[in-house]
Amino acid sequence: MRLFKPIIYLTVEHPEKRKYDFWLPAAFACAFTAIYIFLDGTIKFIESGGIVDSINQLLALLVGFFIAALAAVATFNSPSMDEKTLGKPFLLKENYKGENYVVELTRRRFLSLMFGYLSVLTIVLYVIGVAAKVFAPYFQVLVQENIAMQSIFVFIYICFWLGIYL
Repeated sequence: MRLFKPIIYLTVEHPEKRKYDFWLPAAFACAFTAIYIFLDGTIKFIESGGIVDSINQLLALLVGFFIAALAAVATFNSPSMDEKTLGKPFLLKENYKGENYVVELTRRRFLSLMFGYLSVLTIVLYVIGVAAKVFAPYFQVLVQENIAMQSIFVFIYICFWLGIYL
């Protein structure tokens, strides 16, 4: 299914990549969630003027930037973009006609995968933020006294958001 093609970025292998894709966003999200729990949920998160509102304003701008960056990288006419990366290579496992191959990515291919992934992640996170705002009254009824449920949503949202920036 072509709709999920940008998620292929997560399968790219590199010794440093997992740290920036998963561990740093998760660590910062854990820290933010701990602060949220410590302050007993008094931080405005879904409410008007809260964190979700602020992040959604930024995401609205970033969607256009990432799509423009993807177009620029894909069409930039420079031979250096079609060279392999310096240092440890970015590797991608591909299946072509039933045969499995490990491909060393060029700069253009890696950046195209990255900006495609960031575009999709930004759009998904924006939609989640809008849905959270729309369904906030119903959500509040379910988790009003349950700081654990609130914290799970905070952790997941912040973790995805930081996945865009780190």
